[in-house]
Amino acid sequence: MTGSEPASDPLIGKSLSHFRIDAKLGEGGMGVVYRATDERLRRVVALKVLPDALASDPERRRRFLREARAAAAVTHPNIAAVYDIGEADGHVFIAMELLSGETPERLSAEWARSRALPVGPSARLGRGPLHTRHGYGDGAHDPQMPPRRASRTTRRRSVR
Repeated sequence: MTGSEPASDPLIGKSLSHFRIDAKLGEGGMGVVYRATDERLRRVVALKVLPDALASDPERRRRFLREARAAAAVTHPNIAAVYDIGEADGHVFIAMELLSGETPERLSAEWARSRALPVGPSARLGRGPLHTRHGYGDGAHDPQMPPRRASRTTRRRSVR
């Protein structure tokens, strides 16, 4: 996820509910993720928006909202916190914690360039703190989740 967005993305600069969309971060099979500003709480969030083509499919909408509810049901260091779900102007969205950090892909490329694989970071990468950007309710790793959708951060949270 690069933070660059095509000029043609109609949501950049618009607001959905109280979230102002600032930049496109990336997209996948179940949505487009934007960096947005929560104008009520004045914080930056990740805003996952269900694409229009999928929003008209009742089953896809149910799956999208089920994903949000499952992630919101737990507090775990490997799952991004869900702040809100909603619908505005025909767009269904999930507002969640915006995580910064290095993806496993980027770390692997960096280590390959240096021709060294540090034992400490590689061991930590395998067991955390990895935070799924689109988590699953039980905190378990999704075996189908591609590495680009995970990041290694320095954040530490306690499990409640």
